[in-house]
Amino acid sequence: MQVCLGNLSCTFVEWRPEDGRVFQRFGYDSETTDIDDERPYLTPAYVLGAACDGLRGVFISREHLLAFFKAHEGAEVIMHNAAFDMKVAAPLLQPDIDIYGAVEENRIWDTMILKRLLSLATVGHTARGESSLANCAQEYLGVVMEKDKADSRGKTIRSSFGQFLGKSFESIPTEYLTYLGQDALATWHLFGELHRRIKEVLQNSFNVWGFVNEAPDHHLGGVSDRWLRDVIRRFGPLTHHIQLRVSSRAIRASTWHRNSIAAQTECDGRSKRFSWLEPNSRKSLRSTTPGPR
Repeated sequence: MQVCLGNLSCTFVEWRPEDGRVFQRFGYDSETTDIDDERPYLTPAYVLGAACDGLRGVFISREHLLAFFKAHEGAEVIMHNAAFDMKVAAPLLQPDIDIYGAVEENRIWDTMILKRLLSLATVGHTARGESSLANCAQEYLGVVMEKDKADSRGKTIRSSFGQFLGKSFESIPTEYLTYLGQDALATWHLFGELHRRIKEVLQNSFNVWGFVNEAPDHHLGGVSDRWLRDVIRRFGPLTHHIQLRVSSRAIRASTWHRNSIAAQTECDGRSKRFSWLEPNSRKSLRSTTPGPR
C-alpha cells in the first residue's frame, strides 16, 4: 500500500521472516495497547510496528518482531521518543536481542532528543512541550499529521490499536496502517532534516567559546576540526549519544525496580495465603524452607 504524508510518499508491505534484511538504517515506530491511566507504570503491549528508509516501508507484526530485529542486527534504528519504543519492544526481543545494548553501540537515534538539543544550541531552550512528532514534522518537514484522526466508527485511531492485539495483520484496517506508516515515514525524513541542520550548527562552531582549535597556525586564523570530530564520535552530535544512554539506563533501572516490586508483591500474596494456617503448621512449613539453621 502507498502511504502519503504531504509531499512525502512510500510503499509499505507486511514484513515476513523470509524477506530477511531490508535496511541498513531505518526509521521505526510502534503502536501499542492504550496506556493505563490508573497504572501508568505498566508498559503497554506491542501491537504493530513499522520501519521505513524513505524508499520502502514494512509493517512488523508482533509475532515477527524478534525475527525482524535478528535480520537487522547491526543496523541503525531511528525513533522518536526512543525510550518508549525500546521499552515496548524489549519484552518481545529479550533475551535474544538486547536493544539497550544497541544504545551503548551508538546504533539508536532519537529524533526527539536531536530536536531538543538543536533547539538548545540555536534558541537557548530545550523545546519542552514542543517536541512531539507532529510538531517536529510541521516545523521541519512542512507536513501536518492528524494525530487525533478518528476511524470510520468514530474511534480515535491513536488510542485504539489495542483492539487488534492478537489479531491477524489482514484484520487491521487501512486507515490504521496509514497512521502508523506516516509515523515511520515522518521519523525517517525528520532525522535527515535534523541531521542537516545540526551539521550546519557544528560547522560554524569554531568561533564559539569552548571550541578546541588544534590547528598549528590557529593564531593566524587556521582552523582544525579534529577535536570536534572526535567529540562527535565519542558523545554524538550535540551529545545525543550521552543523552540517550542516560534515558536508556534509567529505563533499565526502573524496569528492574518494577519487577522487584512485582516479585515482592507476589511473595506477600503467598504469605497472606498461608496466614490461615495454625501456628504449628506455619512452623512446619518454615522448617522445610532452605536457609540458615
